[in-house]
Amino acid sequence: MVVWGWGINGGDGPVRPVQVNGLTGVISVLGRDRFALALLDDGTIWGWGYNGAGQLGDGTRTDRLTPVQVNGLTGVTVIAVGSE
Repeated sequence: MVVWGWGINGGDGPVRPVQVNGLTGVISVLGRDRFALALLDDGTIWGWGYNGAGQLGDGTRTDRLTPVQVNGLTGVTVIAVGSE
């Protein structure tokens, strides 16, 4: 599955779809207002976008323009997102 996205991206984001780089083997993608998560076929989860509350799971509160792996999770088969 190829993943595409677009949005405000800090006020200067794309107004037309762009391919999300760095993801292969995507099984599913979930999005919220300002961030997204992808489940890969190797059981890892990757996230990008707004990270002000640490919702990307990389141990920081740094917003990410490209996907980063969620720390400490492997063998995942299903993902869900809730409120920020």
